[in-house]
Amino acid sequence: MLFYLASWILLVVSGAAVGSAVLAITKSSIFSHFGDRIITATWLGLLTIGTILLGLSVVLPLSPAIGFGLMAILTTAALSAKAVRRDFRMLRLYRTNSLVLSLGMLAVVAALSSTRLVEAFDTGFYHYQLTRWLSEYGTIRGLGLIFPNFGFSSSWFALAAPFDFGPFQGRVAALLGGLAIFLSLLHFALAVSRIIQRRADRADWFLAGGYALIFPVCFSWAFEVSLSPDVPAWILTLLVGWLMLLTGHSGLRKRSATGSDDSAILPLILALGATTLKLSAAPIVFIAGLFYWFNSSAKWNTRLVSASIASLLLVPIPAASFTSSGCPFYPNPLLCLDVPWGRGKAAAQIISADITEWARWRGPTPSGATAWNWIVPWISHLDNLVLISFCALCLLGFVAARGWRAGESFLYVLGLLLGGTAFVFVMAPNARFGAGYLSLYPALFLAAVGPRLGGLVHWQLVDPGRFRAPSTTVAYVLVGIAGLLAIDASVRELTLRRELRSLTNLQMPKDPDLVNRLLWPPVLARSTGDLILIHNRRYNRLERLELETERSNGIEYRRPKGGGQCWGAALPCAPNPLQNDVRLRFPDNGLRSGLTRSGNLGDASKR
Repeated sequence: MLFYLASWILLVVSGAAVGSAVLAITKSSIFSHFGDRIITATWLGLLTIGTILLGLSVVLPLSPAIGFGLMAILTTAALSAKAVRRDFRMLRLYRTNSLVLSLGMLAVVAALSSTRLVEAFDTGFYHYQLTRWLSEYGTIRGLGLIFPNFGFSSSWFALAAPFDFGPFQGRVAALLGGLAIFLSLLHFALAVSRIIQRRADRADWFLAGGYALIFPVCFSWAFEVSLSPDVPAWILTLLVGWLMLLTGHSGLRKRSATGSDDSAILPLILALGATTLKLSAAPIVFIAGLFYWFNSSAKWNTRLVSASIASLLLVPIPAASFTSSGCPFYPNPLLCLDVPWGRGKAAAQIISADITEWARWRGPTPSGATAWNWIVPWISHLDNLVLISFCALCLLGFVAARGWRAGESFLYVLGLLLGGTAFVFVMAPNARFGAGYLSLYPALFLAAVGPRLGGLVHWQLVDPGRFRAPSTTVAYVLVGIAGLLAIDASVRELTLRRELRSLTNLQMPKDPDLVNRLLWPPVLARSTGDLILIHNRRYNRLERLELETERSNGIEYRRPKGGGQCWGAALPCAPNPLQNDVRLRFPDNGLRSGLTRSGNLGDASKR
């Protein structure tokens, strides 16, 4: 826990400083509440740092010296701006004993909850392994030849990589997932406190509705204890819509039109940052780009230059993806080149098709499957049916309330909702990829009816005197959220231990005990015999990790027995046997030189 808390402080301070500099450059004045400004700044800063680290990984391993050095340089540079220092001084004005104690309580509970054993399937499958590659070697050429999923690139893994070193190696699997949920819970608490005090606007109701869907999805899959980039992608999708509502507020639009405020670009910057996490966030960029172009008060050439500069955030993604797989948008086969270290266009098409088919059929594609006959079986699953029905009711409620009349920005959010849903439904219909878009349904509904609902409801259980001060209200809400989070984590822990007691051949290791977790989280399974938890929509399983050592063309690697997850096993580890033609580019330099296919060796000095 202490390791996570110390890391979170470093990340939040650096992220807030860098993000505040971005807000200062855009001269943003859309935030009516300082807490919203700081949380937005933190996300902007974390995305900027992670994206730069991903770009550096193409030429350097993301060691602690590189990662912490970059944070120090960017933070120092940001703090040299008066506007950034003013934001940090403003924090002291909101510092009350009750607020500090309640915020500390939530941070401690969130950090301790994040030290539970990792259950998320993909974190053990490739998330952590890819993060470890970035930490030890960076993005090496041909990394995707070891395992197809290692060809994926995400700034989320790059942001976690510098923390995976020495005694902390194998303990960062929930570092960023826990931080993302902590920031979201804090933001949710701010919105709810304003609702309780009856001073909430539509944007606050929007946040409350969106987070109310994201949290159950995240906790039901234990994604807060994972390295999954899905979690921040969901949150950022919601925040992009929220920023559109803030920017589109009539009073703020008038203010920006008379000055140099370019706040309309903030949704675009967040959308670009979300795309560096997962390419499935691409529809957000399109809608946010349209929003910026038609809502910015700047001249058209200024808008074009600003959008071009913001788009530089995307550069590390094709650079890293091309280095690892030969495809700039892997696993999308677009612009794949036939290079010696690449997986090739055909292989990328297979991976892309496998992802789509898995999302449609939850397993191997049955014989007789067509492009559309998967829809009825897909909807027949109870969880999908419930989710679709809930979202449909929210959309009908928004239409019945004529929510679009509240402002033009609602139409852009509606476009993001419908466009994103259609994109996910066609490409890979799975809640994992679409939860961010789905969160917009209840968010828009509450934004439309919330102000009227708040006026009709009598808060009989709320003492007006007790909740007169905004900081006091926030403190009470934070304590309540911390209590609910503690209960959820305790129930999960007790359930796991009860399941273990029913299995005579498995025992809980000492590492996950509460006393040990107060210092740091348990290390991921990395040796034969270590306990692993496998959890996803289809099954929950407890078993032991079994590793085999194999050798191919001079490359010694580990492989889980029977295929599966490598978890924290030493590099290189691959769920499947290496292909016979995969070799080291320069055997004398080891893995740092990258890999290539023996049939395409040619003159290595020319590559």
